[in-house]
Amino acid sequence: MASMANSTLIGTMNMLGDAYNPFEFLAVDDSKFMAVCESFEARARAVTWADLDAQGLNELVEACGGAVADRLTAMRSKEAWAAMDDSALEDDNKFFDHRMNLIVFAMRRFDRDAATCADKGPLVWELTSNKEWWQLLKRCCEKGDTYRKSPSLLAWDLLCCVVASEDASTFAETCKASYLNPDNTERHAQIFVDAALNVARDARMGRCVLGLQEFPQAGTPRAAVFEAAFKTAGFEVVRAVRSCALVHKGFGSGGAVLADGGDASIGVDADAVMKTLTRDANGEPKYDKKTMAAFEGTTAAKVLSVRLDGVAYHALHAKEPKTPEAAELLAKFLAAHAAACGAGPFAWLVDTNLAKESTDSAFRREVEASGLQVSASVPTTSKRRSRLHGQCYDDNKCHKTVVAAKDKFVVTDGSLELLPTVPDLADEAHPVTLPRETWPADHALVAAVFAPSA
Repeated sequence: MASMANSTLIGTMNMLGDAYNPFEFLAVDDSKFMAVCESFEARARAVTWADLDAQGLNELVEACGGAVADRLTAMRSKEAWAAMDDSALEDDNKFFDHRMNLIVFAMRRFDRDAATCADKGPLVWELTSNKEWWQLLKRCCEKGDTYRKSPSLLAWDLLCCVVASEDASTFAETCKASYLNPDNTERHAQIFVDAALNVARDARMGRCVLGLQEFPQAGTPRAAVFEAAFKTAGFEVVRAVRSCALVHKGFGSGGAVLADGGDASIGVDADAVMKTLTRDANGEPKYDKKTMAAFEGTTAAKVLSVRLDGVAYHALHAKEPKTPEAAELLAKFLAAHAAACGAGPFAWLVDTNLAKESTDSAFRREVEASGLQVSASVPTTSKRRSRLHGQCYDDNKCHKTVVAAKDKFVVTDGSLELLPTVPDLADEAHPVTLPRETWPADHALVAAVFAPSA
């Protein structure tokens, strides 16, 4: 039987990976932010080729040289905004060096001398004054080859810069308040810490274990702030080589690390466990190339396992299983890795990345077939994209709210009481989309009270 004496609050949340565009995701109940994005989108749609010419497009083309002029001439058969289609923007998420885009790269840092995004330097959004952005854009044309490789990106970057600089004060104000602004990191860390403490308090739980995916990269200023915030609140922080972390409080010891998928020398080799499932006795793949790469190359590397007071807690950030078969493989891996870590109760705190009902159902069936429990499917992500990003042409990805139940718990026998998410994404009367200024992550905090059988 389960006992309240051995109950623990467990939680899981993806803390948002690298992102730099504060205008990509909409916060539908933030009227001020929505008005800004609506205004900027209207400006973007209204920009003409004549406007771009007036902003020095031809001079930038000359600075690039090569065949840039011919490619841009071909684009002029459409209106400027309509020309920003899938062909024109196919390299937007591939080329980052020697580009200046005030919107898409707003929160990247920029090296003025090298004319490229870098680890140091001002944030791109800070370069809107006195036409500095244009001079830097020209330097990008002169020093790099990105625009020669992909001329359409020059038109796109110039268009975005024009939109941002036309209302520089509103643009700057929005960026200052953004959930992506590193100047706000201390406040952001405290939001998450306070949420965990409040949930534990309301559940009357003294012990708490959180599995955090996309935890800030070790050694970075952001990581130092987040680690300090959790430690100040009484949590111990155990982080993996890759992007997972387990933070806990209320236990008598720091626990024993059982596995770190990013370092096979630490405890159980998660990749070796995965290969018992993905390959046959001769080492030949049992799945297609994409599934093999996703599970062996990514999912197995993003595991962190720690034993605390006799219970093994596993944090995992899975690559999205695209098919029911891949979802079943994920469930099998959870059972196999937990078994490899030794006997006893366990709890998986996992971002499954399951985005479709068919894969979610397949995952659940396999978990239950293994004799394990899985938490109920509740909305844990709710996103709505604007058109101020490199897939602005895709009607299926813009101005449509996408809700998914990605974050789950998989546990052994015992009781598992799921609590409301923070923020509550199931409240249809008050729709919420993430990320946002008041919740700087694209996943909600999912929590439950877990009491393993004695």
